[in-house]
Amino acid sequence: MPSKNLWAKYNLGVNLDKLDDRLDWFGDYYSWGEVNTKNGDHTWIRYKYGNQTRLEKYSTNKEFGKDGFIDMKTHLDLEDDAAYMNSEDVKLKMPTHDDFVELI
Repeated sequence: MPSKNLWAKYNLGVNLDKLDDRLDWFGDYYSWGEVNTKNGDHTWIRYKYGNQTRLEKYSTNKEFGKDGFIDMKTHLDLEDDAAYMNSEDVKLKMPTHDDFVELI
């Protein structure tokens, strides 16, 4: 059964008044689970849910979780979804793997 998802025409942060350069079409950059842009610095030290090189949320493997932490989350909580938190009139969400499979 189709999900009836509607897909956004542009990425978050695309300024429709400024599309002169091909890079203008990319929009903003976000780290997984973060709702604020990073301006290219996606290092562990600045990751909201990381502690040096270990995850404190969204860990599906205890090898990568802090002190063996796992929560098996593979879908973003709404408060960690950049599309949801940065959309206004129509609440958007980041697509899941299943959403992409359906789109293809």
